This record gives sequence, C-alpha cells and structure tokens, in this order.
Amino acid sequence: MVHASLTNSKIQGKYRHSFWSEIYETVLAWYIAPPTLVALINPHKGKFNVTAKGGLVEEKYVDWVISRPYIFLVLLNLLGVAAGVWRYYYGPENETLTVIVSLVWVFYNLVILGGAVAVSVESKQVRRAHRVEIAMPGAIAREDGHLFSCTVHDFSDGGLGIKI
Repeated sequence: MVHASLTNSKIQGKYRHSFWSEIYETVLAWYIAPPTLVALINPHKGKFNVTAKGGLVEEKYVDWVISRPYIFLVLLNLLGVAAGVWRYYYGPENETLTVIVSLVWVFYNLVILGGAVAVSVESKQVRRAHRVEIAMPGAIAREDGHLFSCTVHDFSDGGLGIKI
C-alpha cells in the first residue's frame, strides 16, 4: 500500500497531492456507497439531489451530523491502538513486528480520519462570491480610447482586484 501511494504521488506530481486525495476519498466514500449500490442493482430507482449553491456561512460551526461516521471510525481505530499496544506488551513475542506494522497503519488511518473530521468544520464565509487568485495582464479603457495597462490579481462574480 505504501508503494502504491508513493507511485501515485510520483505520477500525479504537481497536479494532485496523494494525502489530500486520501482525505477526499474517505469523506466521499461513506456518502457515495449507498447511491452507488442502488444504481448498480437498479439503475432507474436512484435519484439525484442537487446541492444548494451560493449560500453564505455566517458563523463558524462544526457539522456533527456529517462527521458522525468518521468519529465512529476514529473511535474504532483508537480501540485498535489500545488493542495493539496491549498485544505488543502482552502478546506472543513472534508477533511483535506484525503488531508494529498494524499500529503504524492505524496511526495513518487516524491521520486520514482526522482530516475527514476536520472537513466538517465550516468556516465563516466573508464574501458572497469566491475569489480566484491569478496574476494576468489586462488593460483598462477610458471613454476616449486611452488604455491603461494593469494586472488583474483576483476576480469573482462580484468584482476583481487590479494593480495599475
């Protein structure tokens, strides 16, 4: 699994970081599994709900409903750590390396699950429209036809930032 992860990271390189891909897939897996199974068994039975767009988050909050499955998995992994530590100290001596590998894997799972739980924290949204950071040359035209060269620094549906 480590080799597969490193290979994926090397192939994706500058376009996609494998760590964030793991968190993204972990977050989606719980909620995509049921509709995917329904579509697989009976393609005409499923329905598609569109997520509301353009809403404004006025206060920072934690969405505990969305994070429930991941908190449950974190608790299971913490039980796994406790069992692994117990097995390391009191289990058969010939299983020590296996227990260490399992504990490393559980800690990796906990890091990914921690990221999945962190996704449920909604930050306060200050702007009504998202800004896109860029640095692109542009020009401002006056009514008499005179042009001022400028650099567009960011833009959104509501406006843009320019530097003359």
